Amino acid sequence: MNRALAFSIAALPFAAAFGLYATGTLERIDHALGMRIDRLKFGPGKPQPGRTQPLAQYAGWWQRDAVPNYGDEWVARVIVRTDGGRAWLRMWHECRPRYCEQGEFEAEVYGRNPDAVYALEVVRRKGKDVLWSISLRPGDNADALLILDDRRARDPQKNPHDNQSSFTALRRVK
Repeated sequence: MNRALAFSIAALPFAAAFGLYATGTLERIDHALGMRIDRLKFGPGKPQPGRTQPLAQYAGWWQRDAVPNYGDEWVARVIVRTDGGRAWLRMWHECRPRYCEQGEFEAEVYGRNPDAVYALEVVRRKGKDVLWSISLRPGDNADALLILDDRRARDPQKNPHDNQSSFTALRRVK
């Protein structure tokens, strides 16, 4: 084999790595894998199947009356938007005298089809060491949902307020 061919074969992985780095693809892959690995290590698992309802019944404006006193940014109000088999959660936390928006995030839809959904879930990172998941489940009637607001810290001693969870009811506002 000649030297030019051997050199080009040896340089191919470095060129591919540089291309992935330069386009930002490497960072997106790292973020996706890191989130999945972090969730397996210290975060909540996949929601367990339970009561189901059609995805369209999740849509609307939901609010909870009792927000835990664990610190800032616990979800108090949610607007769920659905389109086809997908859902988005726009969330707010209390910041008296009003609410402060946390943003809109696409939710993972759990269920067999849009007619039998047992959970909507958004998993995010809060800082570097905390995995935050917000999960919505069907309530007792069409005007109620249950919200699990769960934060898991890698080091609970360092982040005591970020190693808590809250499971309460949401009522339909609109």
